[in-house]
Amino acid sequence: MFASWAVRVPAVKEQAAASPAALGLALLGLSAGAVATMLLAGALCRRFGSPRMTAVSCGLLSVTLRSGSCWPSSAPRTAASTWP
Repeated sequence: MFASWAVRVPAVKEQAAASPAALGLALLGLSAGAVATMLLAGALCRRFGSPRMTAVSCGLLSVTLRSGSCWPSSAPRTAASTWP
C-alpha cells in the first residue's frame, strides 16, 4: 500500500501546494504514526488474539472508508481521489 502512495507524492505535493518542509513533516508524521500503530497492534493482538483483531480492524476500515461520502466538503474526497 505504501508503494502506491510513494509514487503519488509529487502529485499530492503539487495539488496541496505544500512546501518541501511541510511535505517532509507530513511524511515524517506518516512514518511515526505507522510505527506507533504497529506497536499498538502488536499489544492488542497479544491481548485479544489476531483473529478477533483482524475482524475488528476490517470493520473499522470499512466504516472509515464509508465515512468519506459523509464529509460536507469536497476537499477530503479530493485528497482521497488521488489514489489510483
